[in-house]
Amino acid sequence: RARGGGSVTDHLRRVRGLVRASGDAGWAAAMRASPSRRLLVTGVVAGLIVAGLVAAGGLAWWRHAQQRDEAHTWDVVAQAKDRTEQLLSYDSDHLDADLARGRAQATGNYAARYQRTVDDVIAPAARAGRIITLARVARAALVRAEPGRVETLLFVNQAVTGEGRPEPRRLTSEVLVTMSQVGDQWLISDLRPV
Repeated sequence: RARGGGSVTDHLRRVRGLVRASGDAGWAAAMRASPSRRLLVTGVVAGLIVAGLVAAGGLAWWRHAQQRDEAHTWDVVAQAKDRTEQLLSYDSDHLDADLARGRAQATGNYAARYQRTVDDVIAPAARAGRIITLARVARAALVRAEPGRVETLLFVNQAVTGEGRPEPRRLTSEVLVTMSQVGDQWLISDLRPV
């Protein structure tokens, strides 16, 4: 005898009838088959709905986090442009203030290298030739971003004037700038010509 009463043959006939049923008629027959089966089907459907909602919510959170991180990264790229312009621009009439401002844009080993270059090359040449250098970043590209560090490729235009040179000499360069997070700000930790 089959479980729940009736013969095994009767039970097999009912199962075959359910298997042959298709579409809405099959669904209706499955739902009428027994209260426990109805409960099981309802539970499975409810579980699938909950799983779908959880997956959709997780995807929405992940996408929001990605967009927030992307916006933050492009903010750091904008800071790289601004800080590079300040670092590379100076006027011999207020050289000490300009170079101190430039030094404030840098951090770590690069800040020390920058200061040595200022002391040994830039300041003496700027004072002797009354040099004015104005740097502007024409374009910027993101190279790599990771927590606490962003690398950018900057295309820099510089106009250099000095004593005996009324027309500016125009220079263009490409530099790889690494920005590092120091506390709540981002500073230049490396600047290399490409």
